[in-house]
Amino acid sequence: MRDAGLVIVMNTVQARNVAREHGARASQVVILGDLDDVWLETREIRDPYDQDLAVYEGSFARVERCVSALVEELVRSRRRVAG
Repeated sequence: MRDAGLVIVMNTVQARNVAREHGARASQVVILGDLDDVWLETREIRDPYDQDLAVYEGSFARVERCVSALVEELVRSRRRVAG
């Protein structure tokens, strides 16, 4: 992971583990929930494993919003670099 340009994680525990166990720099690691344009009480995306359907749907919707925001930012960044 040291050579990765970007490492996306779901929570702060994963972010710390990626840095500690795999040598990723803080500048490489993004907590996906930080890209959410809908303010929620936490930056972490809730793990829907073994939860009810509402939790799954909420987590999925948040991941979808955040990934869309990430793609938009990557496209903008690529356009700036391309000139």
